[in-house]
Amino acid sequence: MEKILIVEEDDQERKNIIKYIEMGNYRVFSACNGEDGMDLFMMERPAIVFTGLNMPEIDGLSLMKAVKDIDEDVEVIVVSGYGSFNEAVEFLRLGASDFLQKPVKLAHVDVILKRALLKYRMKNRVKKAYKFTNAIIDAATGFYISTCDVNGNIVTWNKGAELIMGYLEDEVVEKMHFSKMLSDEAVNAGLMDEIVDRLIEGKRFEKEINFEKKDGIIFPGFFCAAHLNDDNGNLIGMLAIVRDITEAKLAGQKLILARQEAEAANKAKSEFLANMSHEIRTPMNGIIGMTDLLLDTELNEQQRDFAETVSDASDALLVLINDILDFSKIEAGKLDLEYIDFDLAVMLDQTAGSLAFKAKEKGIELGVFLQPEIINRHVKGDPVRIGQVILNLAGNAVKFTQKGEVVITGELERENEKEICVKFSVKDTGIGIPKNALTKLFQTFSQVDSSTTRKYGGTGLGLAISKQLVEMMGGEIGVESEDGKGTTFWFTLTLKKQVDDNTDFQPNLQIGEKELNKRHSITENFKKNIRILIVEDNVVNQKVFVKIFKKFGYSAQCAVNGKEAVECLRTYNYDAVFMDCQMPVMGGLEATALIRKEEEMKKNSGKGHGRTPIIALTANAMKGDREKCIAAGMDDYISKPVKPDTLREVLEHWIMVFRDDMTG
Repeated sequence: MEKILIVEEDDQERKNIIKYIEMGNYRVFSACNGEDGMDLFMMERPAIVFTGLNMPEIDGLSLMKAVKDIDEDVEVIVVSGYGSFNEAVEFLRLGASDFLQKPVKLAHVDVILKRALLKYRMKNRVKKAYKFTNAIIDAATGFYISTCDVNGNIVTWNKGAELIMGYLEDEVVEKMHFSKMLSDEAVNAGLMDEIVDRLIEGKRFEKEINFEKKDGIIFPGFFCAAHLNDDNGNLIGMLAIVRDITEAKLAGQKLILARQEAEAANKAKSEFLANMSHEIRTPMNGIIGMTDLLLDTELNEQQRDFAETVSDASDALLVLINDILDFSKIEAGKLDLEYIDFDLAVMLDQTAGSLAFKAKEKGIELGVFLQPEIINRHVKGDPVRIGQVILNLAGNAVKFTQKGEVVITGELERENEKEICVKFSVKDTGIGIPKNALTKLFQTFSQVDSSTTRKYGGTGLGLAISKQLVEMMGGEIGVESEDGKGTTFWFTLTLKKQVDDNTDFQPNLQIGEKELNKRHSITENFKKNIRILIVEDNVVNQKVFVKIFKKFGYSAQCAVNGKEAVECLRTYNYDAVFMDCQMPVMGGLEATALIRKEEEMKKNSGKGHGRTPIIALTANAMKGDREKCIAAGMDDYISKPVKPDTLREVLEHWIMVFRDDMTG
């Protein structure tokens, strides 16, 4: 309920105004002179004041000025016997809200009072909203919030601006220009002109810029400016909001540094693995190669037993090395999957065949059962990695089975027009696994218990690698077992069908039937004319490769590094080069690139004899190594340790590719 004060010396006029106003829901106070009117105003603080002009001691204009000084929001209505337009304008100029001419008419009072009350209420609402907004702005202590006039002078300044910039409100409001808050760099870059141009266009301005605090400290801030317009849409100022992003930038820099450190650590890990692979595989190649050569010689029973023991131990060591390397590649995200055509039955048969000797040696039956629905099924996927999983599971089964059998099964789970889901399982009659140990089987470096490692050997990585490989291929893996009654490991994979799934399958062989007849027709005399260069810095491996090629009827020469290999090729024409990658003086990749460049130069000059096949013969087996070799100009890639038959097949393949006329 608003309070209304009427100050009028004319009793009749005062009563007329009171009579009308009391009809509404208002509290009315009245006085007959300015002095009493001022006392009532101080006590009651009314919203509306009706005042006459000619009153003793304090006249109406003096009263109006006095109450306005106390409360600028109060609405003052002047009641006067004068009625000229100019006088009314003058009253309004001096601060009156409206003008009421005597004799007072109730209809005029009604209109003027309602208008004054509306203005008062609106001002109060705005004032409350302003206080509320200011409270919010001052509470936002993490943000610099201020307003500027059209010339850039600071008009308002919140608590957040004080905390961030170090200036108190009294130091900046109507005393400082916004540009004083900017760093010299930002000012010199013409930022103020850029802001003004943006605001004149009626658009927001947002940018990360540097600000300067009172103490001279420069800090990065995210700055947002919005235009302030009058009722006619004219630009009258700017709202500026700044957020100190020092900590955010530091956090971002720390994150970048952490990522760089992680990438560096990952790179160091990859380089270590690559180096470890090279350092271990290089001597392993010598051990396995020499042992194979030894087993091809005349040996007595004891010597053969010794040599076979070394061969078995070497193969076991190689399995451990491969497990560790595969696991490391998976962890580092360096293991790639292939997506090629293959036959399920052929893949299973080849995988089982590699375990046949070990099973026979232990007196265990090894069987492969294929559901008729998957025989002659031609699919797309990675047969090597699928075979590796089966080999891991079946190898464990053979290892932990003392008598009975191990059966590898392939069954069709479901299929549609484009793909089939196959369940592979390996069932044994071995020692079984206790229920409380099943959950940790697929964990890294985990076996049933420590005695398992001592008795049967192994890294404990085989099942962890198998699980990760299966999951990388989008499948699931699991185990069912009963202590003492055998175990069944299984995994499922969804494989795409080949387009020609129902046609006769042609194996994806590196050497065609691309060539087998030609190879078998190579004469011994022809072999003697083949010149092979082995580029290898390890003396033992030099001897191994030379003797392996000699065993197959070929002669080979050696170069100890890439530089020497380049010199050899400048002097002689070779039919094939087997190139190590990591060597002193000049590595294999650099040497190959130089050889290819010189071949191109000779070809352009008409003096060249053609392209010499270069095969990478390297202990590097990390992701991308093969691609690096091919990119350098090599034709093929063999990872150490290498089997003699592999060397022969690759050699004769590339000889036939480049020398079709060399068969006898």
